[in-house]
Amino acid sequence: MIVQAVAVGAATVVTGVVAAVGLRKLPTLRWQLGGLAILAVVLPLAAVLFSGAAMFESTHDLTVLVAVVGAAASALIAAFVMVRWITGPIDRLRSASASLAEGDLTARAALGGPAEMAELATSFNGMAQHIERL
Repeated sequence: MIVQAVAVGAATVVTGVVAAVGLRKLPTLRWQLGGLAILAVVLPLAAVLFSGAAMFESTHDLTVLVAVVGAAASALIAAFVMVRWITGPIDRLRSASASLAEGDLTARAALGGPAEMAELATSFNGMAQHIERL
């Protein structure tokens, strides 16, 4: 049983490292964050399912497995909501920068989202204001 647990743990770590390296090759931040969310849910769930196959022998124990799957599903939904929360301000900033590039000197980025994105939007708006004055 201990050998199986060590094997599952080692396989999970190796799979996680290989997958994380692979995620860097995805073309967008949205895909990278989405892949990370899936990885963060699927790897522990797979480890639990793999380990659980040896432990779950009664129907009461299968209830725990169902609860784990439900928790994993809710974590996955929460992760995708978080991806949207992070990438939404990026999309709005990209739209504002495209408008400015097309000659709309009144284009401004919406302030919101994570602190780093709000700071970037503030900097962009300052730049746009200076360009408009020129």
